[in-house]
Amino acid sequence: MSGFQAEGAWIVGDWQNVQELVDVQIANPPPELSISRVLLAMREGDSPRIAEALSISRAQLGMPIHAAGSGSYRRAYDSVLNLHLVRDIEIIYESTLAGSARVNPKTIRGLSERLSRRLESTQPSFRIREPVLSLQRTALSLR
Repeated sequence: MSGFQAEGAWIVGDWQNVQELVDVQIANPPPELSISRVLLAMREGDSPRIAEALSISRAQLGMPIHAAGSGSYRRAYDSVLNLHLVRDIEIIYESTLAGSARVNPKTIRGLSERLSRRLESTQPSFRIREPVLSLQRTALSLR
């Protein structure tokens, strides 16, 4: 699976193609490119690069929230959701990839429960939840 989103759904793709898309310098990159950088760093397992990608991603994805102001949650929801996605990726990394080569069933159960609780905090619509679940599958497949 790739880390690039098209029309609200994560699509199956070629990691090399994703890398090429991420490498293109765009003045105002879409949120999907920022999230894809995090996935690519996770795929490589480079902890310093992952930390850097997470930091950059949060800064880029948080800008629209800051610009919208505190009274515009509805307008900023997509940005909040993108930050939610980045945090889900980080949780998966911390629970599976950053740990030992063998992940025990208790860890997987705890991760599943945590991700389920986080999913429940999103709007209950296909448009919102499908990309969340798809991204979680993509991040878990990196394991």
